[in-house]
Amino acid sequence: MANSLLQAVLADDAAAVGRELNQGADPNARDPKSGLTAIMIAAGHARPEILKALVEAGGDVHAVDSRAGAT
Repeated sequence: MANSLLQAVLADDAAAVGRELNQGADPNARDPKSGLTAIMIAAGHARPEILKALVEAGGDVHAVDSRAGAT
């Protein structure tokens, strides 16, 4: 399910992100290659509606990427 959420975020598909979160996807899911969280990816894509959905679902806005430690 985390992979599906990340794919939806990468595709800038707010409806799919909402569906994944409603089905229990972890809003703190990380891309295993980059170490970025779904929130970091959505922020990089400048998608406020996706960011809002992830934060409302419990996404950690203070998380750091697991590779370089950036926020």
